[in-house]
Amino acid sequence: MPAATANPSLLLCPSPQNPRRRHSRGRGENPGEVQIPPQLHPRSRSFQKSGPPLPRVQAPSPGRPGKHPQHILPLQIPHQHLLRRVRHAPARRAPRPLALLGFGAGTAARVLLDHYPDAVLHGWELDPAVVQVGREYFSLGRLEREHRQRLFIYVGNALNATVPNGFSGIVVDLFSKGSLIPELQEPATWEKLRGRLRKGGRIMVNVGGSCVEAENRLRDGKVVMEETLRAMREVFGEKLFVLSLGNRKDDSSLALTGDLPQLEDWKKRLPGPLKCYAHLWEPYSA
Repeated sequence: MPAATANPSLLLCPSPQNPRRRHSRGRGENPGEVQIPPQLHPRSRSFQKSGPPLPRVQAPSPGRPGKHPQHILPLQIPHQHLLRRVRHAPARRAPRPLALLGFGAGTAARVLLDHYPDAVLHGWELDPAVVQVGREYFSLGRLEREHRQRLFIYVGNALNATVPNGFSGIVVDLFSKGSLIPELQEPATWEKLRGRLRKGGRIMVNVGGSCVEAENRLRDGKVVMEETLRAMREVFGEKLFVLSLGNRKDDSSLALTGDLPQLEDWKKRLPGPLKCYAHLWEPYSA
């Protein structure tokens, strides 16, 4: 997770009726026990070295919400900035429904559920093992129990995510092998995602940056980020904004579509520690 004019905000659009979950066939649908790869176990050295699972990509999967494991693509970049960015949306009545493409262990979902008391979140993941780790070690199971009517988790291709009448906002955090997935460098992908929004909806994207260290050295984080932003620019034109954090050597950026909210009104709706970030959003220029 718009061309909102009155009281604009990130990922903002009129609240729909309570959305019904749409089942979609995909891999990993069986609710059986998930085997956690050794490298993903919190006690393993590789896990401790790379940090906890980060938000990942998902696609619709059948079954009851909160019962099926999901897929997660391990994200190889620092994610503390991403969590701050996700909370940049003004603290007002939340739009519904929101999509989290790249659910991971549920860290971003926890922030959104806390910041948007009325939000209904639909998360898509690709790796059931990562979601299982979230449930066992990061209190995701408790989060699901506490928000049975607000949190729905699916398994499958996140780029096929959909709900009846579209999403109010989409948060994209799709990484594979330490790099943004190649589909995000294609304008057709953004056309597809834009078509999943309802009127006034927004898309917020973790586009990475120099901080990303891909397994494939040819996938330079900065270069891939620019390719992704250029692809988005072809679809969203001038209604594309970027927030850059960190330094040149280890930067990290977030992209936002739609009209930028009015600055002072936006600041009033942000939590205190985040008010200073509102003015850092800038129009993207290739």
